[in-house]
Amino acid sequence: ALRKANPNWGVSVQPDAAISAQNSAKINTSAQKNFLTKYLDIWVNSDSAWLDMERYRRCIDREIKRADFAGQYAIFGIDLASKIDISAIIRVFWRPDPDTGEMHYYVFADYYLPEAAINGSDNPQYDGWRRAGFIHATGGEVTDLAALEAELMAEIPQYQTISVAYDPMQATQLSQNLLQAGAPMTEVPQTLKNLSEPMKLLQALIYAGRMHIEDNPATHWMMSNVVCHTDAKENIYPRKEKKDNKIDGAVALIMAVNQIILLDVENNYNDTAAPVDWGKFIIA
Repeated sequence: ALRKANPNWGVSVQPDAAISAQNSAKINTSAQKNFLTKYLDIWVNSDSAWLDMERYRRCIDREIKRADFAGQYAIFGIDLASKIDISAIIRVFWRPDPDTGEMHYYVFADYYLPEAAINGSDNPQYDGWRRAGFIHATGGEVTDLAALEAELMAEIPQYQTISVAYDPMQATQLSQNLLQAGAPMTEVPQTLKNLSEPMKLLQALIYAGRMHIEDNPATHWMMSNVVCHTDAKENIYPRKEKKDNKIDGAVALIMAVNQIILLDVENNYNDTAAPVDWGKFIIA
């Protein structure tokens, strides 16, 4: 079939490259578009499913606890949506595997949604998730950003937080308050440049079984909602197919992975026993 679809087989189309692309497409959903268009002459939409959810589910870890990471290095990712939508706070920790030495990452999430938005939503999962503690309701018609700020003020000093990644589009005042308190705030605008490589690395870590994700159904739902937009240079970007398919938790995690790359945590922050030193951090 590959030969039939490629008349220049063995001339301009190298068999090894074609077979390698085929094998990659079998295991990597984000590689399927490239293979279908370049080797099978099939027109496809530029967006495709990002994750193989069966492989993602293997990363769900029901045993991990946040308390086990007290005092260790951490990176936060914050995605503050509109005032009537979901806001996400993601925390990522890391530890080397005692047998292989490979770094493994541990993810915990909290989600916030206004009470009015939960009660008025067409998504029945929101109320169930609130009752089970998987999302937090803030009083009133809009998200109470002061509640999120208070949560971060209290939690950041519990770890050796080396970065709090945020999108400046929605978090200007919150980020300024945290910065003034001494938190290591880092702007990560949601652009192709900032999200493409982290998105690729996150997928690779998930498929390699090196990402351990706290069992929160809201997180799993958001990860399953991400579709992968690919441009002509094979850069990728997270999108959603429908307005109600939220991806806030996934985007916050991708922003945190952006900092994992830029700070080179595997080489620069691999001593989980280093002491906590928060200096002048102010808890409001």
